[in-house]
Amino acid sequence: MKYHGYVSFQDDDKISIFTSDPTTGQLDWQEDVVVEGGPAPLAISPDKNVLYVGRRGRQEISCYRIDPGSGGLSLLGTVPL
Repeated sequence: MKYHGYVSFQDDDKISIFTSDPTTGQLDWQEDVVVEGGPAPLAISPDKNVLYVGRRGRQEISCYRIDPGSGGLSLLGTVPL
């Protein structure tokens, strides 16, 4: 089993997805997801199915579905603040 981690890069308009092997501690980059508008604060829902992303440059919050197998992200929607 691998764990997934998410890091936002506000100035680059992206979120990087990493995987971590709990046995070895190996951390690997998986992919980048373009998120325009300066993604910054991130929060994962308690059930670990949704990633909430604050988009500072646009004054919005976006919700992404987290694929439980790959950790990939699919945009569910965006709302203004």
